[in-house]
Amino acid sequence: TLTLSEVQATAILDMQLRRLTALEREKLVVELAELQAEIAGYEAILASPDRRYEVLEAELDDLVSRLGTPRRTRIVSAEDAPRFTAQTAPRSLELGDDPCILTLSTSALVGRELDGGTPPNAKLGRHDVLIAEVHTSNRQPVTAITDLGRAFSLPAFEIPEVAGRGRGAASSELFSVGRGERVLTLLGTPSPEVSAHLLLATTQGLLKRVTAEECLSTKDGAALIGMDSSDRLVAAWWALDGTAAHGGGVRRAEVDAAEVDPEVEIDSSDAFGDGDLVLVTSDARALRTAVAAVSVQGRAARGVLGIKLRPGARVIAAGPAALAAGVVLSCTDGDINKLTSVADIPRQGRASGGVRITRFRGFETMLWFAHVSPSADICCVFGQADDGSKPDGTPRGVDLEVTWRDGIGTKGGRVLAAGKARW
Repeated sequence: TLTLSEVQATAILDMQLRRLTALEREKLVVELAELQAEIAGYEAILASPDRRYEVLEAELDDLVSRLGTPRRTRIVSAEDAPRFTAQTAPRSLELGDDPCILTLSTSALVGRELDGGTPPNAKLGRHDVLIAEVHTSNRQPVTAITDLGRAFSLPAFEIPEVAGRGRGAASSELFSVGRGERVLTLLGTPSPEVSAHLLLATTQGLLKRVTAEECLSTKDGAALIGMDSSDRLVAAWWALDGTAAHGGGVRRAEVDAAEVDPEVEIDSSDAFGDGDLVLVTSDARALRTAVAAVSVQGRAARGVLGIKLRPGARVIAAGPAALAAGVVLSCTDGDINKLTSVADIPRQGRASGGVRITRFRGFETMLWFAHVSPSADICCVFGQADDGSKPDGTPRGVDLEVTWRDGIGTKGGRVLAAGKARW
């Protein structure tokens, strides 16, 4: 056997440890050199755009080689891309072209239901009221107009049915509206037998007419009026010759005996406001002027001055002037509500200042809300008693008498929205 002293054994062990340490040091030096070379490569990539593109191209080529499949779509330029409108889009042949009613509610829901009138034993709907109603058929197009003046179209059958507790779909799901943009109304397609113009009114008091042909041929999402960033569209409706436009629908002028006093002689040409329009401002003034005084302009035009606004005032409501039974519902910031007959508002020239329709008292400073309606049969969403900004769950009719134009209103709840009752 080999016998080693303790000193000899320690010397042998020390020699091996020194060798191992040298090997580890050499390994670390090699690793450091590799990392320095890798860092230098990355810095070269960052410093050279061409080098970055080369790396990106190589990585994309690698992805294509490993994951690529034959293309199933075709890339074309914007000029060569096919353009579809609601009129030219492919239509389903499975659904019959049956009459239907399209509705837009104050809660921004759009729905489709059969055109069969009010169902028997119907009860007043909750939570919202209708601000637009279009009588059309399943395969006809419907156009939505937003407060930014943009137009969106789609076939009626693509709108979900109103069934059970479902009241349709949110307008933002059906139309590609932007953040903060809302659908103002729905429009049907006017008959080719009539001369129709789309009338637009903005908060800055501008008015404009656009031909039906130009409106219906507008590219989806394109604007129908050129507006400043601070301006918004407040109303849009069809202004027709010898026909009436209720909400968004288009129908022949038919005088409803339930709405019109039979003792009153009615001129059918303006019974539903085809001849005049009404603008209502936040400082409680209203202007009735002739539709014919509003210029017909192209989509890019800003329109013409409709009403001369006082400093700080803006237009808060507009609509056709139904002289037979039309009213203006005005609601002040003091929760004072009033109905004014459209016939009591004298006709003035375009760009006039209008007349006062509500006399403010000391605690009132402005109109909080206004609504132009073809009759006094108005259903409203009121604010809650303890918090007027939150809607009450049960809409109800306006319990007001039509009063003199320059009078004062009646204390009531805060009106948040107005329209037609939903059943």
